[in-house]
Amino acid sequence: MKKVLTLMGALSVAGSAIAHDYLWNMSDLSGESWASGFTKGALTYNGDDNSSFNSVVKGVVSSVKGSDTNNSFSFAVEAGDIITVHAYNLNPTAGKVYFMETSVVSADIDNDGTTLLTVTAAGNSTVKVYADANVAITKITVVSKKYREVVGKLADARAAIDTKKEGIAKYVTDYPNFYSAVTRQISEKVSNEILRIEEQLAEDAANNVVSSGVAPTGNDLIGELNTLETTVLPGIITAANQAVNDYNGFLVSPEYTAANNALNEAYNTVDDISGWGVSHPYSMYQTDNYGYGKNLKAEGLDTYMDTYAKKYFDEACAAAKAELDHFPWLQDDGVTYGSYPALDHTSVVAETVDRVKNIIDRFVYEKNNGQKFEDLKTLANTVANDITATGLDKPTGFDTLKGNIETLYNLLNKADNKHVYSQSEISGAVFETPYNTYNTNLGAAMSTLTASAKTVQDAECAKVQEDLNKY
Repeated sequence: MKKVLTLMGALSVAGSAIAHDYLWNMSDLSGESWASGFTKGALTYNGDDNSSFNSVVKGVVSSVKGSDTNNSFSFAVEAGDIITVHAYNLNPTAGKVYFMETSVVSADIDNDGTTLLTVTAAGNSTVKVYADANVAITKITVVSKKYREVVGKLADARAAIDTKKEGIAKYVTDYPNFYSAVTRQISEKVSNEILRIEEQLAEDAANNVVSSGVAPTGNDLIGELNTLETTVLPGIITAANQAVNDYNGFLVSPEYTAANNALNEAYNTVDDISGWGVSHPYSMYQTDNYGYGKNLKAEGLDTYMDTYAKKYFDEACAAAKAELDHFPWLQDDGVTYGSYPALDHTSVVAETVDRVKNIIDRFVYEKNNGQKFEDLKTLANTVANDITATGLDKPTGFDTLKGNIETLYNLLNKADNKHVYSQSEISGAVFETPYNTYNTNLGAAMSTLTASAKTVQDAECAKVQEDLNKY
């Protein structure tokens, strides 16, 4: 990404905002007419007016040996810049190319040969390059120390990404979507920023400053890369690891454990009702009165448990795991990472325990008490039919009572609410208490009807007796 500056035009542009990065290619100079003090951008040529260009190499050639005062190139460098001089020897014997900063460094070139002279600048200064007579200088490149630091820091940042990705590769198998979410964050927050910096470096190398008109310095870019490598990237990985830790914490939470244990008791134990073995009141199965066998406590209990407890628990656990896929739960500012909402899923899973207990209590209650609800409903219907048949007046509130009895019966036999009510509600306000109330009230209504019927009967008998007395 060095700045490509040719003596045909690009050298007229100012130096890079990163530092001094140049490539001066002499092959573009065949049409130039040179004189002492000739300049192109940051490069100055101080030579004889009669200097000429070799038609083959197209490098700068002088018929006399160059020196620090004549037939030389000069340009500014900064400490740590690497300068490379490309030269070609047109002499039948060996020749040299020279670099001068505080002292002179040279490189030998065999006859009809080429060489590279590479030097690192000792300080901030103006240096000179020249050659023996008939030695062509074909190209000069300058790569700044700061540029190399930025490029090196880019490599460090990319290596850090690779290392961090290796650290989270363990999540690929068990949490593939989560792993993708984390790597997506790395791409968005780090990799894309590195690409932006690389593009900025390329823009700077082409001398295209940012829209604000101010290009970042090398220190700016290094600072950004340091932040990405030491703060942003570790922040993503820390948040990711914490999310998995929080999920694992959910899997060992008291609520999860209790739910798992409740299902284990329901499915994998047997309630010994003989009085001699171990009692498991919330098992779906029980022994006979002698402690033998394994019998379902109520018909349909296992099917209902599968759907409304086991499936519910499995789906809640799956949702808790899938929550990882929503990483990173960004806050309202769109920057700050949130945390895995373990408590939300813990509270859902906790309901499993209640469901297991409610289902078993309900099925056992229906098995033992369902008939009396059926009988109460049948009796209410019978009484209603008798009232219609006899023409007796309905007791006050009878229609409401009959409707309540039917509603209670339907609630008890509803197919999808057997996990809803607790033991205390079943034996209290939801079923048993209203049953007792309605049963009592129906008895009272029947007593009222009996009394009414007797009154009618007595009146009819009296009238018959009166008619008999006439004879």
